[in-house]
Amino acid sequence: YSKEQKNTVDELTNSINTITGISQKTLESSDMVQSYARIINLSAETLAENVETFKIKASEEAQKWDEEDRNQDVIPENIPENSDE
Repeated sequence: YSKEQKNTVDELTNSINTITGISQKTLESSDMVQSYARIINLSAETLAENVETFKIKASEEAQKWDEEDRNQDVIPENIPENSDE
């Protein structure tokens, strides 16, 4: 091999090694992004379940308050004590 050919082979080898290193880092980053996406997805599902539970409990509380309000509308103080007056 001539010196020029050796230099060309060395440059190509270095370039291939650099590309391989970049590809490996990209693959690792891709795996990390995928893992984070799974975590975010699970968190979103949990949040949606919690919001649904909150809505149900809030609805139950609202119904309870409505019933209490209706019961207060029919308290004895609304009925006259003496019908003689």
